Amino acid sequence: MSRRKRNRLQGILLVLIALAFGFGALQLMLLRFSAGDVYPAYSTYRADPLGAKAIYEALASTDRLNVSRNLRPITNTTDLSGSTVVFLGLYPDALEEVEKEAIDTLTLYAQQGSRTVLMFNPGVSESTSPFRKDIDRRKDEEDDTPASPEARESTEAPEAPVVQEAPDAPSPPPAPIPPPAEDTGEKADEKAAEDEGKPEREPYDPYEKLHVEFYKENGLTLGKKEEWEFGGAGKATLDSEYTGGDELPESIPWHGRYYFKETGPEWRTVYTADGLPVIIEKPVDDGTFVLATDSYLLSNEALLNDRQPGFLAWVVGNNLRVVFDEVHQGVAERPGVASLARKYKLHGLFAGFIALALLFVWKNASSLVPPAAHGAAQGGQEAQTGRTASEAVVSLLRRNVPPGKVVDTCFREWVKSHPTKRKTHREQLRRAHGLVKSATGKTIVKTYNTITNILSERKPL
Repeated sequence: MSRRKRNRLQGILLVLIALAFGFGALQLMLLRFSAGDVYPAYSTYRADPLGAKAIYEALASTDRLNVSRNLRPITNTTDLSGSTVVFLGLYPDALEEVEKEAIDTLTLYAQQGSRTVLMFNPGVSESTSPFRKDIDRRKDEEDDTPASPEARESTEAPEAPVVQEAPDAPSPPPAPIPPPAEDTGEKADEKAAEDEGKPEREPYDPYEKLHVEFYKENGLTLGKKEEWEFGGAGKATLDSEYTGGDELPESIPWHGRYYFKETGPEWRTVYTADGLPVIIEKPVDDGTFVLATDSYLLSNEALLNDRQPGFLAWVVGNNLRVVFDEVHQGVAERPGVASLARKYKLHGLFAGFIALALLFVWKNASSLVPPAAHGAAQGGQEAQTGRTASEAVVSLLRRNVPPGKVVDTCFREWVKSHPTKRKTHREQLRRAHGLVKSATGKTIVKTYNTITNILSERKPL
């Protein structure tokens, strides 16, 4: 086998190995993402029992509802008025400190008819909440912020006085420092009156201006019952005084650990577990806020084993648009080149660039012209070696200038290259021009040499 064929087979084998490896890696990734366990619990991308993909696809399959996922911060989303916005798997302490702009946005949407549903993750504690870690991190950063020079001076302990030995001669005592003069008269009375009416100024905290305590702002207190630590209360019962949903079942399965210890007067209790509120609702103009301490009934497992269609219909409400938020789960869209390519369907353009790159590499790796075999005959003739530049010019002249016009062509080119000699060598030019016309086949070389000698003659003084 020749070296060329062996290299070709090695290249083909390498390409096949690379394709097989890429196909296997793609299958593993698709297998992992098809299960969805790479996403957090109660994500609508997750297909195992802890996910909520079933409720998302079930609602999306109906022609009546417009169902979508929100992958941007709630403050950057499009108009959600008249929609049902569902937050599944929230950590219980996620609402302790919330961005003020996000709460204002949700409140504005609720005033315009939206329904915001906040449902907690029943199987986590505060120590595992990434929201809790983020809050602690921000507070630690505030504690580590260096204090101002004035604050450092006020907190530093005063230096101890330096004790010096008494000299032989007693030194005179220092002059006493007079106390600062106090304002007296009408100005002092006016200043005291102004200070008495002014409240004490609180220190400015930019973090508090940007964040609010959701529970405190809404008059809520969250409690945790030790008996519900494993498996929750088991069952939640519809409150007898609630009249907002005729389709609601009398009891539903409940696995949440938390309950609402205190609720404001504007909140209505929907379901209770062991007599404690676990689902509450608050009307806001044309919309509503719903808080639930468990997301189990919207999970894939519940839709298989404990399906409650009446409760699900109550959660969605009368809005025709349902949006499942994924940003609080950590699943967010980060705009980039790939996302823009998917948005504007530029897959073919990128595939063309890749094909051009592969062709460029292939072109530079091997020549498209097959190499000639050294020492072998081609077409019955041996390969000829190359020629010099002068031989190439002679060959070109032989192909393009007829033999009878060689002397005439050479004479014309010489006259063009020596324009000054038209006046100084008129006699030589006339004689040479007469010989050019008389040049024939066998006398071409002799005529050429004669003309050369005539033109090289010097003009007599």
